[in-house]
Amino acid sequence: MQQIIRHIKKYRAKDLSAFSDSFLKKSIDQRILETFSNNLAGYFSFINSTPNEIDKLLDSLHISYSLFFRNPVDFSIIERYIFPGLIQKSSVSGKSIRIWSTACAEGQEAYSIAMLADDLLQNYYGNIRTMILATDISELVLTKARKGEFPACAIKNVKFSFINKYFENKGNTFLISDHIRGNVEFNHYDLLDSNTSSPPSGIFGGYDVVICSNLLIYYKPEIQKTILKKLYNSISAGGYLLVDESEKSIVKFFDGFRLYSRLVSCQNKIVGYNLFSFILAS
Repeated sequence: MQQIIRHIKKYRAKDLSAFSDSFLKKSIDQRILETFSNNLAGYFSFINSTPNEIDKLLDSLHISYSLFFRNPVDFSIIERYIFPGLIQKSSVSGKSIRIWSTACAEGQEAYSIAMLADDLLQNYYGNIRTMILATDISELVLTKARKGEFPACAIKNVKFSFINKYFENKGNTFLISDHIRGNVEFNHYDLLDSNTSSPPSGIFGGYDVVICSNLLIYYKPEIQKTILKKLYNSISAGGYLLVDESEKSIVKFFDGFRLYSRLVSCQNKIVGYNLFSFILAS
């Protein structure tokens, strides 16, 4: 394993030791099966004799799975509480609402936020602007994200009114409207880049919402802390970090964040939502 890690660091300048041991082992075991290498030693020999296998392994480590409105409860809280508060704040300060979607994959997450923001702002008569930056380490998925075209099965979580409003039906696929695509800027960025504190296009930070969902779990604890420190420094005071439910315990013990919770009235009953996936920056 260490020989494989050193080999890839030498020839691709990628440090696989940042990944959690279990995730890295699972990914390499899968490549061993697919290349009929039998074991780690055999796979190392295969990498040495087949240079493009390095790229295939690196691609397998990049998790690009995503969905529109992936967690309906989270997006309901965004719609009912988070965005209205940000709109009110922006109407007073005159500043735009700034959102950063990290590890954005093919853009479903960023486009979901863009649609939600656009729909809410259409009912608001003030001059509120939103700036949505979406970044990823893979140029391949960024190219797909910019195109904004998705199969019908990908939009199953999208409200029917949003499908009619923000998509163009092209038969077997659905294309995001030019208006929504124009509201999202896609750029390449590596969260593990130690030479930068935030994406070059968003160098001033000050984001009201940062989304880093389903990413931290793939890295070792020390790398998780490095990523969280970078994200924390990019969030404005009182801003929000959105993570996956499985990552709540990782962020919970990082100094500077506190869990967001809200009592929601539902059919004359008080329902307590302890929304662990939202973290409020101090």
